Amino acid sequence: MDMEDVTACVREYIAQNDISVAQMSSDLGIEESRLRPGDGGKFSAEEFLDICVYLHIRPEQFKNRRIGV
Repeated sequence: MDMEDVTACVREYIAQNDISVAQMSSDLGIEESRLRPGDGGKFSAEEFLDICVYLHIRPEQFKNRRIGV
């Protein structure tokens, strides 16, 4: 799984779990459009890890898709 797939999985998780994109954006300093499904580009490694910490999810759970998405 490449970073593009992981990014899509993260965005899907955020959308399916009704997580406030506005609040995440404010808390993490990542533009809202990058957190929503669509063409926001891939997350950097730092953004990905910050999102994982924010969501209390281990990074490998996205890689292995073991988070119930």
